[in-house]
Amino acid sequence: MSESRLRRSATAVAALALIAVLTPTAAMAEGGDASTTTISALGGTDFDYSSNWVAVAKVSRVESKRSVTTADGTVDVYADGGALAVAEDLPIQADGSVYITQSTAAPLAAGEHTLTAVFHPSADSELQSSQSAEPLSIRINPLTIEPSAKLVGWGDQPGSISLDVVGTYLDAHGVPGGTWTVAVTSSAGVSAGSQTIPQSAGATMPFSVPVEATLERGEDYTVSAAFTPDASIAGGVSVAAVPAMSASTQPVTTTEVLNSAIPLDPMVIGVFAAAAVLILLALALLIALARVRGARPGNRVVAAEEANAQLVP
Repeated sequence: MSESRLRRSATAVAALALIAVLTPTAAMAEGGDASTTTISALGGTDFDYSSNWVAVAKVSRVESKRSVTTADGTVDVYADGGALAVAEDLPIQADGSVYITQSTAAPLAAGEHTLTAVFHPSADSELQSSQSAEPLSIRINPLTIEPSAKLVGWGDQPGSISLDVVGTYLDAHGVPGGTWTVAVTSSAGVSAGSQTIPQSAGATMPFSVPVEATLERGEDYTVSAAFTPDASIAGGVSVAAVPAMSASTQPVTTTEVLNSAIPLDPMVIGVFAAAAVLILLALALLIALARVRGARPGNRVVAAEEANAQLVP
């Protein structure tokens, strides 16, 4: 069998399996009653992510006015044509009603959804299975997360970055868990550093961390920050972008250039000091020798004769 035929066969099997879930066949005793199931909204069809929305399903007998009760079976609810089980084995109330609420463990993601209710009769109910012919359409609105960032203490070296989040998600659930990504890029588009910073759920905001980057003096930089929420809530939130930030380092001054041209190593300074001392000692020795030569007797006689010669007309 070719690969394409295998794929078509697998797709057909999956489709039949889905139909089997949403369209159960009757497994009733001969002469049992047919049932009908409906599902409708209870209080609206437009909800915020993870809010406590409620829908109601109704199971009835087709050929009898007698109510379907708890002993007659249970109801499952599926979203989006069976792609997701919203609730399973829900009990039926005395009047045949079944109430469906938002799952707190796995809330529906933001977007448009359809809900379908499926009735599973008990073995002794003498009822057929049924599902809602018209699914219930609902809309889940995303909650917002608005991250922000601010540079603190930047100069010749990278300083810190202060990170914060606000938004409707925090109003409903507190600070979300997630990960920050911070990147520093030069004006030439060269990366000067990047890092990831974890943020735990319920963290105290804002918080600051040192930026890990290698900067050049007299250069302009762009610092970008982005927040990614944990996967468990990513489907129900919209995250705003953080505006890019600019930072510049101070140029090298003339004084710094001159200072950098003269080594300041202690050993080098000691060598220069010793050389200066030797030079001073040599000068002192030369001066002393000159004075000694000027004080000798022969030198004094010559000096006297020269003085007398100047006095004779």
